[in-house]
Amino acid sequence: MSGVFLLSPGPVFADPNKQAIHAADVISSDGYVVLSGYGVTEVTLFINVLAVPTGSTPTLQYTMQEVDPGDETTVTGTTVSSTVISGISIQKISIVYAFGGTIKISWAVTGAGANFTNVFSTLVGKSGSIALVDESGSVINSSNPLSIKIPAASSAVVTSVTSSVTNSTLLAANSNRKGVLLYNNSTSILYIKYGAVASLSDHSLAIGPGGYFEFPPPIYIGIVDCIWSVANGSAKITEIS
Repeated sequence: MSGVFLLSPGPVFADPNKQAIHAADVISSDGYVVLSGYGVTEVTLFINVLAVPTGSTPTLQYTMQEVDPGDETTVTGTTVSSTVISGISIQKISIVYAFGGTIKISWAVTGAGANFTNVFSTLVGKSGSIALVDESGSVINSSNPLSIKIPAASSAVVTSVTSSVTNSTLLAANSNRKGVLLYNNSTSILYIKYGAVASLSDHSLAIGPGGYFEFPPPIYIGIVDCIWSVANGSAKITEIS
């Protein structure tokens, strides 16, 4: 049978998204390590204690923090901690959205003569992870739903402009404008321009006889001029601010 046979193993490349912190290590005192280069991603710390610890009421707890890439000390993002470990245990803790990519992993040991053996802890980055966060940096999820706030308006001024075949001003500029409702109370076409001096050939939009229009967001706050194809009726305007 023809074929290609690999006589020796191919190269094995280190995973750039995985960093071993403890690998079958012995832990008997507090410590920490700072790891960089994870970028904007999700990071997870896998903890695996394979042997029963010795000592008087021994405990071990890991904490993961996003810190300033400059001083590698100041906490700038999320802090998460494992549960307190007092025996054989496997668990994981995650920072779902890390901004700067510099992660501090620390561990604390308590108990007289506490000694944890055969401990594995590994930090894994999930490349390409994307999460939506709120203004405080907390991830949007079912426990922290996205809240959309639409600013309320407290004032509405209703005016009327008589139709004309020459340029007329519908609204003066108003930096507090939050919305506009327009009704063409006419049997002719109303031409509106976002800006000064509207004409039949220079306008932003046309509203047919009996037509209605609302300013879409982003709300234009400048002067609004208008002109009709034939003079009859009027425009009814409600400006909200």
